Amino acid sequence: MSEFRRIIMSSFLMLLLHFTAADVKDNSRIVRVGHKVALPFENVIHDQDKCENTIWLFSGLRSSAAVTLFEGGQIQNDAKAKRDRLRVIKNCSLVIKKVTEEDVGLYFCRQFRSGEQQSPDSRVDLSVVTITEHQDNDETFRPQSSGLLRLIIVSVGLAALIISVVTVNMWTRAKENKTQLEDNIVSINIG
Repeated sequence: MSEFRRIIMSSFLMLLLHFTAADVKDNSRIVRVGHKVALPFENVIHDQDKCENTIWLFSGLRSSAAVTLFEGGQIQNDAKAKRDRLRVIKNCSLVIKKVTEEDVGLYFCRQFRSGEQQSPDSRVDLSVVTITEHQDNDETFRPQSSGLLRLIIVSVGLAALIISVVTVNMWTRAKENKTQLEDNIVSINIG
C-alpha cells in the first residue's frame, strides 16, 4: 500500500512539474528551483511599451518591508542579489531567471501616469518547489515510513499474542485431560 501511494505521489509530482511554471490561480505561480518564470502584470496600460511608469515591488517571507525591484524603466539597486536575474519585458511582466527559494513571496506591480496610479495593483504570489532524488537499495530492507514500521510491529505483536493464546489453551486442555484420566483411574481402582 505504501509503495502504491509513493508511485501515485511521484506521478502527480511529475505531472505537476512537467511544466516550468503552472498557474494555480490567476495571481499565483509555482516554479521549480533553477527555472525561469514570468510574472504577469494584469492591469498594464497599453501605451506603456518601455514600462517607464511601472513599478515592481517584492515582499518576501523573511522581510516585512517591500523592496522596489523595478522603477523608472530600470532594475533597481535595492534588488541586490536578484538584479542580474531580473528583466522586464514589453508587456511589463517581470521575468526571474534561475529562481531560488529566496524568490518566494508576493510581487506587486503598479503603473502610473502623471504621478497618479492608473489601475489597481497587480499581485502575483510566487511559490517554489524543490525536488530531491531518492534512491532505494533493494539489497537491504528499510521501512519507507513510520506506517510500514508500525504495521510490522503490530503484526509481530499479534503473532506473539496468538502463539501465547494457543499455548495456554493447549496447556489447559492437557491439564484437563490429565485430571480426567486420573479421575478415571481412581474410579477403576475403587470399583
